[in-house]
Amino acid sequence: MVKLIYFEWQKHFLKKSLVIVIICFSLINIIKIYTEYHENSLLSSKTNPGWSELYWEMYEKFSGMMTDEKVEELMSIYKPLEQQTAEKTASTETNNPNTYTGNIYNDHLFFQWNFVNPMEYAYMYKHYAANVVRNTEENLVFFESVGNEYEYKKIGLSWIGLMEERSKRFLYGNVPILYSL
Repeated sequence: MVKLIYFEWQKHFLKKSLVIVIICFSLINIIKIYTEYHENSLLSSKTNPGWSELYWEMYEKFSGMMTDEKVEELMSIYKPLEQQTAEKTASTETNNPNTYTGNIYNDHLFFQWNFVNPMEYAYMYKHYAANVVRNTEENLVFFESVGNEYEYKKIGLSWIGLMEERSKRFLYGNVPILYSL
């Protein structure tokens, strides 16, 4: 029976024409993904001229282990930009020599999207994970108290997996945060 199913599968799906069509569409898909990525990426010269060079310049400053000095330096750049663009009344001049990209709004978006948001996520992830752990523990206690054994076991199994993963990665709980894009 297995040989019959295998033969039928070969007969229907391993036709030369079908394999060629699948390979062609796969190649077209890869090319399309590549071109979309390069046309619409934050560092594309078409969408944001000048961002790529500035990104690598700033990357040298802010990559590596997150330290208080790096965060303070980034915030000393970002906070004034955020304050100036908060009311949307700043100049839209595109050749301002006092900015990194020529425009204060572009500077704000550049630092927000490329450095502040990713670094904030990396820094706050430990707190987010701690909240997940605390909520899981509370749910375990709750479902055990109301006698819902199914949910208790379901959460318990995910809890065991979480604790195993946590013990592998965060054995001592004092892991330095490395920031790399």
